Amino acid sequence: MKRLHIFQHLKTNQTGHVTLWAQKRNLETTISTFFDTDYIIPPADEVDGLVVLGGPMSVNDEENHPHLIQEKAFIREMYNSGKKIFGICLGAQMIANAFKSKVSKSEVKEIGWHEISLTPEGIESPILKDFPKNFSSFQFHEDTFELPEGAELLASTPECPNQAYSIKDKVFAVQFHPEMQEDTVINLANNWLPKMGKGKKIQEAEEMLSQCSLIPENHKRLEDMLDRFFLKNQ
Repeated sequence: MKRLHIFQHLKTNQTGHVTLWAQKRNLETTISTFFDTDYIIPPADEVDGLVVLGGPMSVNDEENHPHLIQEKAFIREMYNSGKKIFGICLGAQMIANAFKSKVSKSEVKEIGWHEISLTPEGIESPILKDFPKNFSSFQFHEDTFELPEGAELLASTPECPNQAYSIKDKVFAVQFHPEMQEDTVINLANNWLPKMGKGKKIQEAEEMLSQCSLIPENHKRLEDMLDRFFLKNQ
């Protein structure tokens, strides 16, 4: 794979550690910035792989965010072309919804650093090999999704069971955020957390920021996932 395209939905969310990984692997990277009115989605035949990042909107809000319609169509086109798609948070929901799976409000908002557990299938997954059975990653979501047809569940939490899934060797998606940079966590804690209210899985800002020491190990897991998904056997 030589050409990676990224769907970015929020300017302040940046592209996290994904772009740095791509630079390390000498990949040509292009980005659709949907917060700009002049965003561009390239032809699918000019892209080898796609990463769909997170964002604050619902995948169902196509009226206010018409680009969602284009994104889902592009996801289907990439999949039907046999190309690989990696989703993070909203991206995982977007891929599921592109294949007609329901996305809805979760009973519990997961905000902050929380433990995630691999399923038996996740333990055996070639993408997640060597991962601890239980590990902590960053969460910032209030929606959840049903698994697409043919998907294999790879990781769960008690409150939001669908945390990671794959479809054959063409889709890999996670609900959590292994790509987060410290400045983005600080921004979320200061500007977005106050809007989320209170809940049993909503961390206070002080606790959230105190666990930023977990970022390097999450970046290592992200790089392992991206390497194994996009570049293995290339």
